Amino acid sequence: VNKGATPAKPTIKPVSDKDVYVTGQSQAEVKVTVKNSAKKVIGSANTDSKGNFKVKISKQKAGSKLSVTATDLAKRESKAAAVTVLDKTAPDAPKVNEVSDSATKVTGKAEASSTVTVKYNNKSIGTATVDKKGNYSVKISKQKAGSVLYVSAKDKAGNTGKATKVTVKKSK
Repeated sequence: VNKGATPAKPTIKPVSDKDVYVTGQSQAEVKVTVKNSAKKVIGSANTDSKGNFKVKISKQKAGSKLSVTATDLAKRESKAAAVTVLDKTAPDAPKVNEVSDSATKVTGKAEASSTVTVKYNNKSIGTATVDKKGNYSVKISKQKAGSVLYVSAKDKAGNTGKATKVTVKKSK
């Protein structure tokens, strides 16, 4: 029986909510296991002769915590290395209610807690934080009918989604 040391804690490359692999480094010829926050195994793989690993997983939610351990042939398990899943998914384009030339705000729906920015001629003319229900109201100065505004949402992780184009209508 090998009286050697327990495997060292694996090092893990960052994992995002778009990834289907957990990759990193451990020692050669060990089994690497990835568990979710409920301690359920979501993937495992053996390291190569250089200690590199690539464990296939299903996409995980941003903010989820994963733990990764290495187990050698003598069934000795390393301490767990932890990684928090990063948010790399941009918000959807905001839904924008009609804007008239008498309007002093732009309203609509977007990802909760994101920041909505209204731009005219590539310049920001207003921003607001979206509430928990997904509603926003951005104060703007009155715009001429026919003006084209672009409304985008940026989440707390810094991902900016596609902008919604809206043309200012003439008041009825």
